Amino acid sequence: MDGIMTRPENTEPVPQRIIGRGHAVLAGPCPDRGPAFTRQEGRALDLLGLVPQSVLTPDEQSERGYAEHGAQHHAQAGSDYLTALHDHDDVLIFRFVRDHLEESPPIVCTPVVCTFWENFSAVDACRVPDRFRYARASPEASCWERDDSLPGSSPAEVVRSVHSTALIGVSGQGGAFTGPIVRETASHVEPPVILPGSCPADLAEAVPVDLLSWTGGRALVATGSPLEPVDIGGTACRPGRAPNASICPRLGRGAIAALAARGGLMLRAITDAVARWLPHAATAEAGAPLLPPVREPTGASEAVARAVARAVVKDGVARVDLSDLEAAVLRATWHPVSPLAQAV
Repeated sequence: MDGIMTRPENTEPVPQRIIGRGHAVLAGPCPDRGPAFTRQEGRALDLLGLVPQSVLTPDEQSERGYAEHGAQHHAQAGSDYLTALHDHDDVLIFRFVRDHLEESPPIVCTPVVCTFWENFSAVDACRVPDRFRYARASPEASCWERDDSLPGSSPAEVVRSVHSTALIGVSGQGGAFTGPIVRETASHVEPPVILPGSCPADLAEAVPVDLLSWTGGRALVATGSPLEPVDIGGTACRPGRAPNASICPRLGRGAIAALAARGGLMLRAITDAVARWLPHAATAEAGAPLLPPVREPTGASEAVARAVARAVVKDGVARVDLSDLEAAVLRATWHPVSPLAQAV
């Protein structure tokens, strides 16, 4: 993959040395950047007449890709377009995602998720298998109501018996968090935490408008898919987002910076670090989402990555010297910027 890794002492892209000329350049392992080749690069590599005469900046290419994706008539066509874009220029596809970070995760993931659940779904969100109900002490679980004709206890029975205080949805079963389940959860804690995380939106275990209605507006809600604001008593409440994109890149940066040998304290560290960026209840804007936007405030990503790297050091599994932790995190940062093409 092209692109650059940030280095404090040298943030310029390292030139990509290209031996071939003309058609050999476009047929080789280097990406065909099309209008991203400058006129100087085109002349040096004998590409005049083989690539578009007009030159587009990386930002212009990203916006053109976004417009062309939006012109597709259905989700699968959009997914096919992005697949072709990735095969054509893997730097450009990541720039597309970075420039449209709020919208990109469902655009990129949803068609794949839909295909998986339509063809290979093996999760039954309507029953909880015995092996999971016995995560509780056996004597406690033995008195739970169950239907012997089915392989386990219902989610409603588990919630009632365990007195759950949070619901985390990863089942891909739309509507699995029913009104009775949510109300039972809300009766045991103030406030209940409910995270219908499955994507796309029609596979979400519940929608925010129902969750807030069933809990009298008390629930702390975050979803996997972007959803419209919900009106609660005249206040537009914006559902928080909790997709993988909020966590995985930051976790990866910290782990890469420290060359972590294995996991350990990293997940707790990233949880604590993200929590520090949450708005305080006393100062939060009315209707503000539970979590910060996916496109986080300046510095949040670096702060979380540093927290992960510190946890790796504390856990004794770092394989590099992290005396300058901030510089190490910067060095582990990848930017979707194509290197200059240098004819040799």
